[in-house]
Amino acid sequence: MSELTAAEVRERRARDLARLRKVALRHGAAFLAAITLWGTADAWASATGLLLAQLVAALNAVLAGAAMCYLAHEWGHFAAARLAGAVSPVLKEPSSFFMFSFKQEASTRGQFLAMSIGGP
Repeated sequence: MSELTAAEVRERRARDLARLRKVALRHGAAFLAAITLWGTADAWASATGLLLAQLVAALNAVLAGAAMCYLAHEWGHFAAARLAGAVSPVLKEPSSFFMFSFKQEASTRGQFLAMSIGGP
C-alpha cells in the first residue's frame, strides 16, 4: 500500500471525527432515552402503586440497564483501541451499537488485547 500524503491523512481524520460525532450523538440519545423511560416508569409506579406500573418499571429498568451497559461496553472497546494506537476507524454506517472497525492486520497483538480488555 502506498504512503498517504499529509492532506489525505488530514481528510481521513476529519471524516473519522465527523462519523464519531454522529455516533456519539446517536448513542447519547439512546442513553438518555433509556434512562428517561426508566425514570418515568419508576415515577409512575411510585406515584400510583399500580401493579401494572411496577411491572412496567421493572421491565424498563432491565432494558435500560442492558442498553446502558452495552453502550459503555462498546465505548470501552473503542476508547481502549484508540488509546493503544490501534487502527480503528469509525464505521461509515454503524450497525446496531457497533461503531468502529478494528483493523487487526494493521494492529499489534498488544493493541488487540487492549481493545479486548477495554470492553469489560
